[in-house]
Amino acid sequence: SLRKRITDAQLTREAESAKQTRTLDTFYREKLCIPTAREYQCWTDALFQYCTHEKDAEIQTSDEYIRGMIVDPSKSASQQADLTGIIAFAVNPRTNAIYIRRAVAEHLKSSDVPKRALEIAAKTNTQIVFVEIIGQHGVTDENFMNHITKRGLPIQLFLLNQGHTPKGDYGTGKDAIKRWRGQQILPYYQDGEVYHHPELKGGALEMHMKDYPNPTDWCFIDCCGYIPAAMRELGVTFAKVEKWKNVEQFPVHHNFGRMDRDIANGAWRAI
Repeated sequence: SLRKRITDAQLTREAESAKQTRTLDTFYREKLCIPTAREYQCWTDALFQYCTHEKDAEIQTSDEYIRGMIVDPSKSASQQADLTGIIAFAVNPRTNAIYIRRAVAEHLKSSDVPKRALEIAAKTNTQIVFVEIIGQHGVTDENFMNHITKRGLPIQLFLLNQGHTPKGDYGTGKDAIKRWRGQQILPYYQDGEVYHHPELKGGALEMHMKDYPNPTDWCFIDCCGYIPAAMRELGVTFAKVEKWKNVEQFPVHHNFGRMDRDIANGAWRAI
């Protein structure tokens, strides 16, 4: 049979037409086998920064870093049908930096999820584990606590609620909440505050991020999206930036001391 070849000029014309009709994502999927139009990418290669192996070794033991883990267990009735996502990360509140240290996605039975997660936690010297409780709630958290206790590990366990999708253009269906959650970590990338372990370069984690909002699987983006929630749970905030760039610093005019005195002596009653 004869195969019809499409020239670059034809592709360019079709792409321009798709852009005008706002069907560029469909064009990329059907003609180029790419899930998301590159023009609409949220994550690009330019946003990916990398730490060194030496930096990761420092993170392994230094008290300057908060070492945590996000676990997103499979929610299918057949636990091996869906991937379980595990992200080991670290935060340095003094230097305003987040490090994605390990990214694992595997088909695991319910009983194997805590075993695998705690194995990675031991290798990365992680002492705080966050587990999404939706789906296998009751099975997963008790399973984790039992494994932590049996092994005598100095690990704190936090349970993360899935939450609900706020108003916004996140699509419909079960992926809407995942699109919203993925957006929570994106500003940190855009501000240059996220660093990947060098072994993650070009891997599935970055491929899924570049395919957002239509990745082949959500396990990595879902886990990374939980990192800001984990920071909030721990009360972790970044250090103050001493001076904003290109922004004039205006003096504070509020005199709270005087206001306190006026309230104490009843001056606020005067008209």
